[in-house]
Amino acid sequence: MSVQIVYGASELTVEIVGLSVAQAIKACKDALNLPTNNLLAFVNDELVPTDNVLESNDRLEFVRQSGSKGLQNIFDRDELRKIWGEEAIARLIEAGHLEADFTHLAQSEFISLTRWLSDPANHPKQFID
Repeated sequence: MSVQIVYGASELTVEIVGLSVAQAIKACKDALNLPTNNLLAFVNDELVPTDNVLESNDRLEFVRQSGSKGLQNIFDRDELRKIWGEEAIARLIEAGHLEADFTHLAQSEFISLTRWLSDPANHPKQFID
């Protein structure tokens, strides 16, 4: 039972089923030259926290977040709560612009939804690249 791990052009298949993402980072840090900060973990294309436990045949991909200067490429739900607040997120869900169970949002979507929040006459699809 193994897990495929990807970081950039590097790829490993290792026997780490049952370990958390945090433990996988420690186990593969040197082999994949993983950075110590600004690292996002995706399991089977879903953004996950570091306490997520890996299962057989999972695909764990690490993506380094862009620097803190300027906008990020991906915003998770907690970050959006801090930026927009719960009321704005509820408005976006009610309007059908966000799924109730969303976990992350791309930068282009963040920009378009922020414009919609400031002026609902602007439909988000007008701004997404």
